[in-house]
Amino acid sequence: MNIMTMDNKVSSSDSSLEEKKTETPKTPRTPKRILISYQGEWYDVTDFSHPGEGSGVYLEDYNGKEVDEEIQNAHMTDEPQCMLAQAKKKNEFYGIKYVGKVTQIDKEEK
Repeated sequence: MNIMTMDNKVSSSDSSLEEKKTETPKTPRTPKRILISYQGEWYDVTDFSHPGEGSGVYLEDYNGKEVDEEIQNAHMTDEPQCMLAQAKKKNEFYGIKYVGKVTQIDKEEK
């Protein structure tokens, strides 16, 4: 702890009282859910390993958005549509989880 003296000099008092830095314990990072809308349905793609991430296409960028046009324009096959259909049918497919229909409230929140 430093003390200001009468002649405006700083002197150090008992060194055993030095302030100790306290570290904030690190908490595990909880992954944020990534929800996309396709053809009026919500899908949770948090656990899906998107192969396009290697080329700079990150699903996080589409969180909460409708992706109909992006899926149509970015893929040469109907594989994404088939995977989403399977997720809807089985509630989960390759890390894609079917969540439910997009409601009018969801549309108004955008």
